Amino acid sequence: MQVNKEILENGLGLIKLTIEPGDYQEAVNNELKNLRKKAQIKGFRAGMVPMGVVKKMFGKSVFAEQLNKVLEEQLNNFLKETEWEILANPVMMDNDMDKMDVDGDKNYTFDFEVALKPSIEIPLLNDSDTVFDNYQIEVADDLLDEEISRLQKQYGTSEEVENDIDESDSLEVSFVELDAEGNVKEEGVENTTWIAVDMLKEEGPRESVLALKKGDSIDIDIFEAFDREDNQISSVLLDLDVDDDGDFIETSGKFRMTIKTVKRLKKAAIDKELFMKVFGLEDDTVLESEDEETAVVNSESLVPEIVTPEFFREKIKESLARQYDDQTSSRLWLRLREHIVATTQVDLAEKSIRSMWFFNNKDEKIEDKESAFADYFNDLKWRVILEDLAKHFEIEIDNNLIISETIKEVSSMFRMYMGGQGIPDDFLKQLVESRLQDEEYVRNMSAKVIEKQVALKLRETVSLNTIGLSVDEYNDLLKKDNEVESVDENSSIEEAVVENKETEDTVVVAEEES
Repeated sequence: MQVNKEILENGLGLIKLTIEPGDYQEAVNNELKNLRKKAQIKGFRAGMVPMGVVKKMFGKSVFAEQLNKVLEEQLNNFLKETEWEILANPVMMDNDMDKMDVDGDKNYTFDFEVALKPSIEIPLLNDSDTVFDNYQIEVADDLLDEEISRLQKQYGTSEEVENDIDESDSLEVSFVELDAEGNVKEEGVENTTWIAVDMLKEEGPRESVLALKKGDSIDIDIFEAFDREDNQISSVLLDLDVDDDGDFIETSGKFRMTIKTVKRLKKAAIDKELFMKVFGLEDDTVLESEDEETAVVNSESLVPEIVTPEFFREKIKESLARQYDDQTSSRLWLRLREHIVATTQVDLAEKSIRSMWFFNNKDEKIEDKESAFADYFNDLKWRVILEDLAKHFEIEIDNNLIISETIKEVSSMFRMYMGGQGIPDDFLKQLVESRLQDEEYVRNMSAKVIEKQVALKLRETVSLNTIGLSVDEYNDLLKKDNEVESVDENSSIEEAVVENKETEDTVVVAEEES
């Protein structure tokens, strides 16, 4: 086997593999001998078929198969050992397969093009003049009060009441359909369900219902009384079936609503129990440290035996501040990334990369392959930039960081789906181990970790203009961002010009050409 390589223009590398008789002859002969032993050919006894007949019938396919095995093995060895930084799989450009001779004793040469990672300069790393706005959201007292009240309701309990109804109550009610005279309709619709008082329209019967108590009734037009769409009322409140056309069974709309149970939410007290539930902690669990990377075990980080309203308020404020900082940091990172991509020249071998991408996805059901390739190509450019940024900041990712981020991700998802409930240790371990066995997940998580570390380093490096905003002001800013992005996206769609479509049928493996 001879391997020669050459760096070409336009970010390409040429790999020339020459397979010699000593690389394939023995394997071809052994496979033909095995076939001769097993072949069932009319006119010949098993194992006695002449080799000439076996070669005539199977020679080319066996030869091509063994040659491809050698080629694949040697190409993979080269890719593992080369110092070239290769961005995409090699594309076969030329080969000698059309000159294949089963009985011959000759060399076969295969040429491959590979897209090489280009050298780049990232201007922002040496730019102190460009200033980026960095927003800090202020946790106002009214916002903090609202969040604490929400948490008290979320973790509160319900209790039955008998003699009155409040706007925040939940009611178990029965609906009985009435006829035109206001009498119970024979074989009419009946259903019992739960409603919230604030589902009733303010300008409708809500005020009348607030004057009732458990056991009282009121006649209503159900489609006029509730602040809900008609189909929601039919399906949820009345539990109606649909006909063959998908329409709900018709009713008179007139119903007698009887209040069977009144439940009132009792807010959770601000104490240690509430604190532990809100933060998904167990007894003797340490609080999250300020650097967000680790929890530091010391006397100050342990949850106190008595959680005062002041302590609870302080920790909720810190938690909100971290959440808002995550949001503003994400926005800043997007702006930094946009600027870096716009100002950094990355010269990639698009034609070669396009050939490989379209070949690999020729059988995939992708609605718009040109758009999908454009996304892939842009992601590839960003990967080149990100790797250079990581190298510049000397960022190294070890397994511990990947495991740590996976634990955070799994724990956060569990709390979100389980209403803030913490995940049991054994289940957490099981989920984390399952994810870490998925190679694609680990690759994606590694990229996330690298990007996060790069974002932190850039935040320390670039020039920032810190601006304090209220939550409402920041939401208005995000709304404007979305409007601008929507306009830009529509413009880019209208102006897009698709080029170089000739590569979808490119043959890139010897087996295809044979």
